[in-house]
Amino acid sequence: MTSRCCKLLVFACWFCGFLSPVTKLILVTFLPFCGSNEIHHLFCDLSPLLHLACADTFLNVITDFVINSCIIILTSAFIALTYTKILITIILMNSAEGRRKAFSTCAAHITVVLIFFGSVAFMYVRPQTVYAPEYDQLVTINYTILTPLLNPAVYSLRNKEIKRALKKYFLR
Repeated sequence: MTSRCCKLLVFACWFCGFLSPVTKLILVTFLPFCGSNEIHHLFCDLSPLLHLACADTFLNVITDFVINSCIIILTSAFIALTYTKILITIILMNSAEGRRKAFSTCAAHITVVLIFFGSVAFMYVRPQTVYAPEYDQLVTINYTILTPLLNPAVYSLRNKEIKRALKKYFLR
C-alpha cells in the first residue's frame, strides 16, 4: 500500500460519502410535502421522509436504489478482494499455529462484516418504499445497535480464557 494509493482510497471514500447523500438531498428538495410532518423512524432517513411527500417519488426511490446498490456492491467487492488476498497469504504461511490464529481473526471479522452489510443491504437496497415503519425500525436497530453490541462478543470468543469460562458456565 503506497502513500498515493492510500490517499486515493481515502479521497474516493470521502467523495462517495459526500456525493451519495447530496444527490438524494437535491432530489428531495423538489418534492412537495403536505400533511403530517412526523417521521416515524429512529432518525431522519430517506425512506420515511419520502412517505411524507405528496407527489410521485419514483425518481427518488430508483435513484436511492441505484446509489445504495453501487455503494454496497463496490464496498463488498473491495472487502472480497481484500479477503482473497489475505486468505492467499494465510495459506502460504509456514506455521500451522499462525494460520489458525489468522483464520480465527478473519472469521471473527467476516462475521461482523456480514451481519452489518446484510442488515444495511436489507434496509437500503430495495426498489420501493412501501414498508411498515416498524420493519424499518427493526432493521435499523439491527445495524446501528446490535452489530456494534455483537462486536466485542464475536471478537472475545477468540480468547481462550473466555472460551473456557463459557464452557464451564454452560456445562454446569
